[in-house]
Amino acid sequence: MVVELPPGAYIGLINDHNLPGPDGGKGGKHLILLPDYKGKVPKGYHVGKSATYKVLLAVRALPVGGDQDKALKALHAIKVYPLSTASKRKPIAIVNTTEKAMDSTSLKWEDNIQFWEVLKRIIDEEPLVEKFTPM
Repeated sequence: MVVELPPGAYIGLINDHNLPGPDGGKGGKHLILLPDYKGKVPKGYHVGKSATYKVLLAVRALPVGGDQDKALKALHAIKVYPLSTASKRKPIAIVNTTEKAMDSTSLKWEDNIQFWEVLKRIIDEEPLVEKFTPM
């Protein structure tokens, strides 16, 4: 996946449950590769190779000088798309949760078997990363 960040005051992370970011606020194209990626790595990207297939991307735009509208517009300028569509850039839909009421804790369901079933499925879908097995 490609994450295209324009220049700006962003705080963010790409977390494969085990990856940090090098553009220093200047913007750029970040390429996140899967653990078993064997293709050619194109030039012009900040490249990170994930140890897992599931990756969390979280980005906040800082309201420099208190300008919240500019910060919100900066968030909408971020593009995320598969590398395979890079020549035609087909960004994926981003879900804006700003106005949504949501409880993102797992407390409502972690006291039943569904929690353990979901956890097992996630573990089974990911490659084993030996250095993280103690966790």
